[in-house]
Amino acid sequence: MTQGSVFSGAKSYLYKNTTIHGIIITPRCDIAHKKVPFYHYLPMVRLEDWIETELPQIFICHLKNESLGNLFKVFTDYKISINLLKRYNYDNIKKVIENFKKEHSTHAKEFDNRIRKTFDTLEDLENLESKKIDIEQLYTKYSKQKRSILKELIENKIPHYYFIEHNDNKEGTYYIIRLKEINKLNPILFEEISNGIDTPLSDILLQNSDIEHNSEGNIIMQLRVMRSPYIENLIQQFTQQFSRIGIDDFCQELKNNILQ
Repeated sequence: MTQGSVFSGAKSYLYKNTTIHGIIITPRCDIAHKKVPFYHYLPMVRLEDWIETELPQIFICHLKNESLGNLFKVFTDYKISINLLKRYNYDNIKKVIENFKKEHSTHAKEFDNRIRKTFDTLEDLENLESKKIDIEQLYTKYSKQKRSILKELIENKIPHYYFIEHNDNKEGTYYIIRLKEINKLNPILFEEISNGIDTPLSDILLQNSDIEHNSEGNIIMQLRVMRSPYIENLIQQFTQQFSRIGIDDFCQELKNNILQ
């Protein structure tokens, strides 16, 4: 095996009882010269499993952040304290809005028009949390937002994930590589997988290795290799997960002076 090798029988802490592949990310030179005590890989999960397991939380966070962002703008425009939004609570926000509408009846209709959809979304999220509705109902109601998330996933614009098409048994299957879950194989197991190995595995092969070994009669083996320039693009995306550095923005006064 080499950098970019895809193999069966991989493991992910978040996924159970499903097909998981692994893709080797250890540098080619380290593999060729056998310089490392472990060989590292990233788990690959099928798109349909990712949608079932990870999409719900991403989708909920997207709706919540979008809604709170809209409320932040409206509250700022109407000079309502935005401190309320720092500790999001549906009931508290509702009380503040109702009080504002009573005290500013002349602006109540305009205010209500601006926040109605946002407030409906927050209410839906509350109902989801209290299990009055399920995630599939939200997917249907907010299909545009769901579609937008999946579009970003396919374009590899969502951090922590890398979308690829991977041919299993000559049928196109879509996989998501989890960029922040780094697993390892010991050198003996790494060499054995190159030739294919039956499960269950011996203790020496399992030692210090993240591998699925519970099922009897399965073969853990190399399936194919991700070729250049795709493997280089994957490694670039992987390293960016750990090399991003945030700094403070320039103050608004400076921006205004330049943009005048």
